[in-house]
Amino acid sequence: MAARTKFWEFSSRNREGHKAHPKTAICHEFVLTRWTRGETREAISDALGIDVDTVARHLRIARRRQDPRAAIRHPATRKAMEAMA
Repeated sequence: MAARTKFWEFSSRNREGHKAHPKTAICHEFVLTRWTRGETREAISDALGIDVDTVARHLRIARRRQDPRAAIRHPATRKAMEAMA
């Protein structure tokens, strides 16, 4: 029987020192990098193999931390807003 993984090992906050797990931090950076390139949430979630809501959560957390990469509106949304004006 395989050893069970402890639930906090891949949590956004691990048990040791309450720091983000390296896998979560890498995922967060990947989401922000892809977002600044102009990819959609769906494309990012497909590339990472995670849920679209998780991508949205990473972006929301980055905006809360005032990360400039997350403050950029998606290019498709920006073009639609410019067309309406």
